[in-house]
Amino acid sequence: MTSEDKQYYWVVFVGRNPGIYTSWETAELQVNGYPGNLKKRYNTFDEAEGALLQFHEERYRLNQMQSVRTEHQSTNDTSTSTRFLQVHRQQSLPTSFVLGIFLGFVTCIFIALVFDSE
Repeated sequence: MTSEDKQYYWVVFVGRNPGIYTSWETAELQVNGYPGNLKKRYNTFDEAEGALLQFHEERYRLNQMQSVRTEHQSTNDTSTSTRFLQVHRQQSLPTSFVLGIFLGFVTCIFIALVFDSE
């Protein structure tokens, strides 16, 4: 069998009619002049089918991520300063802890002043 007789499979991922084609002439009609076309030749039908399925699964996953990101952006439509304050509050020390340190410091100074005056 010569290389001319070998059967190839062309996958049109992005084109007029995406799918698997058994002749380059038919696949070429789907991609010529189509902006952003994407195609590839495979040696076996199983390889071509697997690649097409993987492409669609990946595209579906990316679309799902994009829709979640869009929903998140529309529900969290806050100004930059509000977002800064929210992050700053989350990263700052709890108020009771800071208040405890301050009161401890004031108590130490009071005790030092009382004992120093004696």
